[in-house]
Amino acid sequence: MVSNLREVELNTSEIFRKLLICTVTLSNLPSDFAPYATFLVYGIISLKTQSSSLLAEKAFTSLSLVSILTSHLLTFIQSLPQFMQCLGCLSRIENYLSTADPEIAKLENRTSEDSVRHIHQLVPPKAHHLSAVHRKSQPEDDVLLSLEGVDIAWSLGSDPILQDLNMTINKGIIAIVGRSSSGKSALVCSIMGDAVVVKGIPHMPLGLVGYCAQSPWIINDTIRHNIVGVNGQFDKNWYTFCLSLAALTSDLKAFPTGDLHLAGNNGTALSGGQKKRVALARALYSRSPLLILDDVWSGLDSENARLIEENIFGDNGYCRKAGLSVIITAHSVPPFVDHVVILQEGSVIDSGSFEDVIARAPETAHGLPSHMAEIREDIGGDAGAAISDIPVVAGIRPEHEAPAHPTLDPEQYASRSNGSWSTALFANIVTIWIQRWSEANAKTPNSKPGLYLGVYTVFVFLNIGFYVASCHLLIIGIINNTAYALHSDLLKTTLNAPWIFFSSTDSGTIVNRFNQDMDLIDMKLPMFAIGFAGFKAILLCVVGKYFAITMPFLLLVIWFIQRYYLRTSRQVRLLDIEAKSPLYTHFCETIAGISTIKAYGWQSQFQQTCDEHVNTSQRPYYTLLSIQKWLAFVLDLVVAVMAVVLVSIATFFNNKFSPAEIGVGLNLVLTFNDALAQAISSWTQLETSMGAVKRVQQFQDTTPSEKRPWVLTPSLHDWPNRGDIVFDHVTAFYRFGGLFPLPTSKISVDSTNSYITYSSNKPPALENVNLTIKSKEKLAICGSSGSGKTSLVLALLHMIDVRSGSVTIDGRDLSSLQPSDVRSRINVIPQDPFFFPGTVGFNLNPTKVLRDNVIESALRKVGLWEKISLNGGLDADLQTANWSAGERQLLALARSLTSASPIVILDEATSS
Repeated sequence: MVSNLREVELNTSEIFRKLLICTVTLSNLPSDFAPYATFLVYGIISLKTQSSSLLAEKAFTSLSLVSILTSHLLTFIQSLPQFMQCLGCLSRIENYLSTADPEIAKLENRTSEDSVRHIHQLVPPKAHHLSAVHRKSQPEDDVLLSLEGVDIAWSLGSDPILQDLNMTINKGIIAIVGRSSSGKSALVCSIMGDAVVVKGIPHMPLGLVGYCAQSPWIINDTIRHNIVGVNGQFDKNWYTFCLSLAALTSDLKAFPTGDLHLAGNNGTALSGGQKKRVALARALYSRSPLLILDDVWSGLDSENARLIEENIFGDNGYCRKAGLSVIITAHSVPPFVDHVVILQEGSVIDSGSFEDVIARAPETAHGLPSHMAEIREDIGGDAGAAISDIPVVAGIRPEHEAPAHPTLDPEQYASRSNGSWSTALFANIVTIWIQRWSEANAKTPNSKPGLYLGVYTVFVFLNIGFYVASCHLLIIGIINNTAYALHSDLLKTTLNAPWIFFSSTDSGTIVNRFNQDMDLIDMKLPMFAIGFAGFKAILLCVVGKYFAITMPFLLLVIWFIQRYYLRTSRQVRLLDIEAKSPLYTHFCETIAGISTIKAYGWQSQFQQTCDEHVNTSQRPYYTLLSIQKWLAFVLDLVVAVMAVVLVSIATFFNNKFSPAEIGVGLNLVLTFNDALAQAISSWTQLETSMGAVKRVQQFQDTTPSEKRPWVLTPSLHDWPNRGDIVFDHVTAFYRFGGLFPLPTSKISVDSTNSYITYSSNKPPALENVNLTIKSKEKLAICGSSGSGKTSLVLALLHMIDVRSGSVTIDGRDLSSLQPSDVRSRINVIPQDPFFFPGTVGFNLNPTKVLRDNVIESALRKVGLWEKISLNGGLDADLQTANWSAGERQLLALARSLTSASPIVILDEATSS
């Protein structure tokens, strides 16, 4: 699918690249055609009038003037399309910025009564954001939320999700209860300002809140940074207290680096329950008077859930002692709440105190875990004792201690110092031919004008034709094949990388490979190859015989200049590429957690961090431009010395040179500095662009692959047919045991599994596990967070390193198969389902082997067919952003129903 998109991209960009060839050819045409047209007209006039002939002083004066004019014309023609492209980009940015409502954005920061009245005057009722009026003061100090006839939608153009909401909620612990797709998360999002009120009057006297999203937002930083946030104020005692409230104490002790343990991209280094509790600790650490917890219990084991309920929500819990208000979403009524709101199909069907609602609808308390059913009677003094004392957490590291981030490998640095390059030489034969023509006219006026004009014409059109052919070959022919092949290799390497690679590598680094490097290969490489030109020094030696004596010294100077410039500029250019990765990572993380960032009021800090990343990413580029200016200045000095030497030689040996030879030499010197600067600059940029190719090759060589080269492709057409699974003394690590490029001292060959492993100080994720699962058996894997539930599943899917023992399915050892083949034969439903961009039908049937009636049957079984059919059916685009987490899980369940595998793995697939 990605390769097809890449092919479409290259085919679409081919139109632009053809226009680019036209621009480049047109801009270079005057430098070749203008002298030719000048001498052609002059030669014809001379033949007709017999008045004069082309002599050296006229020829080379004309050449000099034409070269001065055309050089600036070339710059203008090439700059004009680039300027128009910049205007087009600015227009796109302006259109994007204009989509936001400026008046509502201004009102985000207003807190007075006047601002609320102002929004009613400026914005029609159908466009209210709750966040724009959420600070309106109320006469009742206890009112937390009041809605009068409110309709809520995701956007102004969409249908309402919640209709005719009428309710008043006082401060305390409030539960918003309902089935999947009833509107719980939509109501929470509207409170957070992520939805709009299209009808009615909301009154929400809220400030900043402690927010736990349904899918916890975790950035690729330490656990401590995820909890403390971006404010930079670390209160150790309060931090320790929040860790104990969120039941994270024992988890931190299990990490070798404690709370400086890196969470990984989107929290991949943490279990689902740990991510939930880190987000909860962040909400508590914010000291906000209101906590909004969206389905916070999904993914928690019973023991941690019990501790959290006792420590935070019980009669002696923190929230009640501190007088905090809490809004909780759940599928059934928690027993510790004060007020309950029950939603059904976007409307409030009941609300009131816990006792009243349970009396009217006792079924709403069904399905609670046993510990929650008993907690209302059992919460008591022990919880208060736990909260009154702040424990000491062994997992908290000293404040000055920083996490160990990877550093640049010396071998990698050495490889960066060298590049790969190729050259393109364009001879200046035409100038030599003008010299011979003028010398012949000096001896015999207008001698053989047809011959000289004819040969001149051939040279000019051969030069132009060769230039156009070279441009087309590089920009169209080679790039279409090379760029696609390199992208395909890069994509294949990425997709074959093991799971641990993605959990330990910044997402921005991977994105940068497909962005900056591919851009250099697609566009910059051919342009710099075309721009590289050979030195004109050879021609200077030809026309100035004694000038050749100084050439070794000149070449030595130029060699030193280019060596210094090349090594420096290449390093700076690579720094420019790599400096973009933190910016991409920060941007992706900011977009993913925008609701959480707004809830905590961290917009300015994240904006500042983004500005810092932008500034940091621009510094290498600014330095590169400064180096290029330095190069131009030094080359001007070199050319000035050359001009002095050439004129001195011509003056001293005035009887050794003809005027034509001196004219050729001076004309070449006139444009030598520009040609030399372009040659060295293009040479460097060409090496840098070839460096992008080398970076892609290095990525292929250094990225571990889970492919097993010793495994032959077996016949799997009927495997597995029963689904018998056996774990036999399995020990597994969160390390990869494939072909991983490391120093040989750390590598050993495992004779039992026949693949390369390396030493690790980390404890195993699974140790000596023995487990037998019979065909058609239903097995529940239980345990606390971090106990190894997910690790057991990952070992079955061969996504972590099974160092010893074996896992077999229907008697076949999985180590004898490719991991991708194993996973293709097992039906997995993850806790956070993934969907492709595309239609509903494509997501449920990406291989297009199923009939529509089979897909429709699966959707009916999970209760989603009615919604999908009303939104356009299977051919409609899937917009999962407007789906609740429960609906997304149901859709993943429907997708699994279309699979024929006898093994189904559900990783908390029904948690929402």
